[in-house]
Amino acid sequence: MQSRIVGRYIGCVSAAQSLERRFRRFVECLERKTGRVLRVRFNRNRWTYFSCTRERGRRAVRVNLHVSFLDAPAHVVHAVATLIQRDDPEARHVIRLFAKDQSVFWDKRSDRPPRKVRIRTRGEVYDLQAIFDQLNRRYFDNLCRAQITWGNGSKSARGQRHITFGTYDKTRRLIRVHPALDKRTVPEYFVRYIVFHEMLHAAVPVAASPSGRRLFHSRAFRQREREFEDLERAQKYGRHFVEEVI
Repeated sequence: MQSRIVGRYIGCVSAAQSLERRFRRFVECLERKTGRVLRVRFNRNRWTYFSCTRERGRRAVRVNLHVSFLDAPAHVVHAVATLIQRDDPEARHVIRLFAKDQSVFWDKRSDRPPRKVRIRTRGEVYDLQAIFDQLNRRYFDNLCRAQITWGNGSKSARGQRHITFGTYDKTRRLIRVHPALDKRTVPEYFVRYIVFHEMLHAAVPVAASPSGRRLFHSRAFRQREREFEDLERAQKYGRHFVEEVI
């Protein structure tokens, strides 16, 4: 079994051979776990931490990986191998948390300049800024300092039952909400919950586990989340959205 590694890493010339060996060992490890021939491209940009394309009729899989995965813990490497083989919501969640953790360090070392963000708060149905301001007064004493916008959205791959309703960018202090929620069929309490959840990420400090792993949904976070008046109903609707709508 052979690998084709297309590696690009800006660093010291003297470290190039060492990095190439690390790239090769990492890919060989993934090939053993997946049983697939991999064509891997390593990058250090801020937008794509992991993606893969399975070419119909070919055994090789094209994989795009951020260089931070070279030092990833075993459970993250296992999640990468799982997603190379098949779509798996739990594995995707593991990688999303890993990328979110790593972005704090790597965004400053990106190959690409930061993209300008177009703030768009008023949708066809919901005004995110109005919702944000109401929640800020009620739950945060007007102390939550963040911007909010409708995201660009991304279509799920065929058969992929997963959607990220909202994200919080700590570097920009920016909340993005998926535009799929800007519909009359989506209840307002659910949109409010997604905005509230991301506001908590801006307001509640990230905790650390005994092993040093960053906990974005810590005990303190969950305690604050339970203050939301429609929590149970909103979480139930979120499961329905994924199961019935996507």
